[in-house]
Amino acid sequence: MTMGWYSLCIVIALCAICTLGKKHGGPDSACSSLTPRHGNNTAQVSSSPYTIRVISATQYKRGTKVMLQLTGPAFQGVMIQARKKGSNAIVAGQFADFPPYTKAKKCTNDADTITHSAPDNKTNIEFSWNPPNQADGDIEFYGTVLQKFDTFWLEHKSATLKPADDYKGSAGMLRIATALLGLPVITMILIF
Repeated sequence: MTMGWYSLCIVIALCAICTLGKKHGGPDSACSSLTPRHGNNTAQVSSSPYTIRVISATQYKRGTKVMLQLTGPAFQGVMIQARKKGSNAIVAGQFADFPPYTKAKKCTNDADTITHSAPDNKTNIEFSWNPPNQADGDIEFYGTVLQKFDTFWLEHKSATLKPADDYKGSAGMLRIATALLGLPVITMILIF
């Protein structure tokens, strides 16, 4: 009887460890590739049933949230980042307004990634992204959706967002003045 209880306790402990492992969201090792590390499982090659949609803007600008939505059938895991278009470079904005069972993750900068916080099923989640103070060129929201442990799709991309004109104001003028005159802008201001 004692051996039976001992075996049962080991099985329960192992199940608890496996469940807790999923609750932490995407691991640091997935920050650049957004690829789950679930044994020998590989991404689906079929067309994905999921879509990352920008629902509030066609441009981004400092101080204005961009609202996003991930649509499709129920899923357990997710990892989404804002990236420079045509690049793996993560843009320095921050995700916010997290729906249940999701959270922020730091891959390069604070809250630059949204991921799952629990393996519970999620559908049609909405969240927001706060753009950085400086424009970072054209961006896309890029991500992976995990339907279940061994079924996932990579390389989801949203429509492209361009920086709004207000980014091209003073910061753009400072760069142009410095490039044309070859002088640091602070020196120019002190001279006048």
